[in-house]
Amino acid sequence: MPPPPLTPWTWVGTSIALRELQESDLPVLVAWLNLPDVASTQTAGPIPPKPLSEACAVLTSFSANRGADLGLSITRAADGELLGHLMLYGIDAKDRCGTVSILVGPPHQGRGVGYEALGMLIRYAFAELGLHRLELSVNAFNDAAIALYKKLQFVEEGRRRLAIYRGGNWHDHILMGLLASEWHDPSTN
Repeated sequence: MPPPPLTPWTWVGTSIALRELQESDLPVLVAWLNLPDVASTQTAGPIPPKPLSEACAVLTSFSANRGADLGLSITRAADGELLGHLMLYGIDAKDRCGTVSILVGPPHQGRGVGYEALGMLIRYAFAELGLHRLELSVNAFNDAAIALYKKLQFVEEGRRRLAIYRGGNWHDHILMGLLASEWHDPSTN
């Protein structure tokens, strides 16, 4: 089967592509976000399931791609299968800082999807937008995400101690950052 046609917002990497959010992505993304194990890693607050219409409205708003903020679907380059969603938002023009967030669907985790997608976004943020800093937050029990962020050169900058209550236990909420001056683009090796 040939790959789907590229849209104006498609960036093709080695094995994935980043493209604009499509309406057909929404039910899959919402289903993933409503899985308790996924929801617990995506937010610091309460994690009740969101109705389809409400969750779709939030995702659509995050993916409106206004100004420099981006919300993009992650797909497999070969066949266009939806793998996840990625965001760069809250860009502060004065301080040249933005926040990143990623969701990789459970069937696609542990396969390098997040590494390649975030790598593409980091390169865009620093090399094209001229940002000075990227930041993110992660729940301390999300070992896989923390390992990914460290592999992408993010460093722990702060920790909100025992700020998250999940599964009957208290957990830290970690703040991580990456400065353009510290970043080494692995694609230039």
